[in-house]
Amino acid sequence: EGVGVGDNFFELGGDSIQAMLIAARAARHGIKLKLRAVFEHQTLASLARSATTDATSETEDLSFGDAGDLTILPGVHFDDTPAEVRRTFAGAMMMAPTTPMQAGMLFQTHAFPTKGMYLLQLRYALPTDIDAEALRSAWQATVAAFSILRTSFTWDDNGQTIQVIWPAATIPFHLVNWTEVDSAELDDRYAALLDSDREAGVDIERAPLSRITLIHRPDRRYEMVWTYHHALLDGWSHSIVLGVLTESYQRIRAGLPVDKVEAVPFVRYIDWRARQDHDEALKQWTYYLEDFTGSRGIPLPPCARPQHVHETFDLTAAQVDELRAFARHGKVAFNLLFQAVWAVMLAEHTGEQDVLFGMTVAGRPPDLAGVEQMVGMLINTLPVRVWVEPDWEPMAWLHSIHDSQLRVRDHDWIPQPDLTRLLRLSRGAPPFESFVSIEDYPRNSGAEAGLAAIGAQPLNGIIRHSVPIMLGVVPHGDGVRVHLVLPQGDPRWTRALLNRYREALLSLPHATQVAELFAPVT
Repeated sequence: EGVGVGDNFFELGGDSIQAMLIAARAARHGIKLKLRAVFEHQTLASLARSATTDATSETEDLSFGDAGDLTILPGVHFDDTPAEVRRTFAGAMMMAPTTPMQAGMLFQTHAFPTKGMYLLQLRYALPTDIDAEALRSAWQATVAAFSILRTSFTWDDNGQTIQVIWPAATIPFHLVNWTEVDSAELDDRYAALLDSDREAGVDIERAPLSRITLIHRPDRRYEMVWTYHHALLDGWSHSIVLGVLTESYQRIRAGLPVDKVEAVPFVRYIDWRARQDHDEALKQWTYYLEDFTGSRGIPLPPCARPQHVHETFDLTAAQVDELRAFARHGKVAFNLLFQAVWAVMLAEHTGEQDVLFGMTVAGRPPDLAGVEQMVGMLINTLPVRVWVEPDWEPMAWLHSIHDSQLRVRDHDWIPQPDLTRLLRLSRGAPPFESFVSIEDYPRNSGAEAGLAAIGAQPLNGIIRHSVPIMLGVVPHGDGVRVHLVLPQGDPRWTRALLNRYREALLSLPHATQVAELFAPVT
């Protein structure tokens, strides 16, 4: 349907991802729009008045070195001469700094090598007629297509994490035959395999930081486990990779050549970051976090036998429709509801009105050409500060949260160490003790269609992180699934907290005051 010049962005179901895509599309046509402008000017008529026509891409033409001709980007420091560095990293194409998000993940992996920190294990059910050799070849073609999948990591002589990009890398592909295994043993076999796979980790200094395990089951179906380090890919990128993989598999199986992918190198994002106004970003974040002394997390109760806990609940399509209608009517983003209710949980458990938690953002700058199809780790986790106002009408309160976030909307690339300093925390301490991750990247129709075409079905994946509490929100069929994950926690307490969150979330559209979202005092 057509969109009129007076139609409201949020009433149409707009969110931060749609805002980024709008600004990126405008940039391709020479129109400069900041993300903040899309949120402030919520109609096309108003947005047009705020736009300028001097948008140009400042990204340099970063060329990869040929074999034996290593390109070293600014920000990488070795005491050795360039010639000596090239000999040490013989065959590499390029060396570049990492993003702070990558560096933080790799630090945790290095500090806890047997814990499987930030190692993803994604599982897919596959049909009986899957062609294992074609799948192996498709994975190899996919690794060849994306430089980030041929990347390893190391440290320079300043102790900074750097990435090393190689012209080729062979992805390990293990075929496990369980066709003669008793079906009653399968669950134990899977658990043992995943535990062993996680404990093995990956060698971050040797590309690729990923591997495939293809299991042939007793029922003759297959299951694929894709293991990779999170420093390589965010969720948006993961979806793009799956689209290329399934397309390559279908072409190989049909005896056709694999199409060449014109991928946008991830190092262009590294270059973009280096050219941002760091002082201006610090100024805006200083204002946002000024004088914060409230709560950064929920105190965990004592537990005799803490364990990794993962609890979930599902919102039905009808419940999601009601929440979306409430957000559209109030002209706020749907994902803001999940953030606000988490703030209520923090306030309820700590007695503080001024609370802070982390929020994962896509981190894709609209003025970077090709950013929609870039594959790499672009996400960032930023503090969300909320003043919980029990006496306020809920929608007025949601608007106050929205407005406070506008100031930092265009500076979502800021490194976490800067935020730690602004909050006057000790070096290395995270700026928050819980975080919210809302999967709001665009669903890749090519990936979904490709998985369906080869008969693949995603299963539950596993990732371990270092934050005490993580709330995840992901699409699930026609509804939404909400996860609560604690690396070390009490299952009963976690389930009770998640039930409280669900109760408060579903009561939000009907509440007349924010206080009604709190648990009754007994």
